[in-house]
Amino acid sequence: MKYLLQGSLQASGEKLRITAQLIDVTTGGYIWSQRFDRQAEDIFEVQTEVTGSIATTLAGYDGQLSGAELEIVRRKPPDNLNAYETYLLGAGKASGYEGKPCRGREAV
Repeated sequence: MKYLLQGSLQASGEKLRITAQLIDVTTGGYIWSQRFDRQAEDIFEVQTEVTGSIATTLAGYDGQLSGAELEIVRRKPPDNLNAYETYLLGAGKASGYEGKPCRGREAV
């Protein structure tokens, strides 16, 4: 394992603070960190938004994950389908996919 995604959740009333950090395990240094302050009205919507944002940010982080490392990750079957679904949501957001199905000529 070369990288570790670490995070925390704090709640106060209807407010949530989620913090995520990407750590290089060989050096222990922080590569990336972000804080998300949200209202807890719909926790599942918050979860989808935050995990999508983290996945999009990490997938686009320049120079930290080499092409070879990304290829290994893509070929390995997922151990956790929830994590894989979160990755797919982030990848879809990164590519601009808005959840609209393609029909006919649009699909070609």
